[in-house]
Amino acid sequence: ASHRAIVLFPYAAMSYSIIDFYVSNLPIFVPSIDYLAREKNVDDRSIRFSAYCGEASVDIEPHPSSPHRHSPNDDADEPHRYWLTYAEYFQWPHVTTFDSMADLIDKLEKMDLVKISEAMRQYNRIKETNMLDNWCRILKHNTKESSVPDSYEEALQYFGMDKVQIK
Repeated sequence: ASHRAIVLFPYAAMSYSIIDFYVSNLPIFVPSIDYLAREKNVDDRSIRFSAYCGEASVDIEPHPSSPHRHSPNDDADEPHRYWLTYAEYFQWPHVTTFDSMADLIDKLEKMDLVKISEAMRQYNRIKETNMLDNWCRILKHNTKESSVPDSYEEALQYFGMDKVQIK
């Protein structure tokens, strides 16, 4: 917590440690999408398949109803870049990206890390307030009269999903 900033070279699109750094208001520097795409270090899918299934075929087309134009299983450059945009560190405000090691050093020397940390603190406060408001709203609707469905089918019916066909 006493560090001024952290430089991350992510291997995954999501990591609990990255969340911990962000909520600690620790300025985060990550490689840009161009840098990560060039190096191809972020590859959650191949790590998952190789760790649990050995070498597996992943030539699976996107679901026809998917709003995404690329399969998450496609290793080509454009799909890889597309899916990287959804990584947490590219979604959060106040995360700084760099395109090269020289760019990183330049940014670390010139950026106001205290200002970045304070902006993160303000964003985290807003995020926490919204989360607590959402939980309060949920809990107010969950009265003692509410019941837990007795079956999976009853739960689907409660949410209006009983007529959905699974193919």
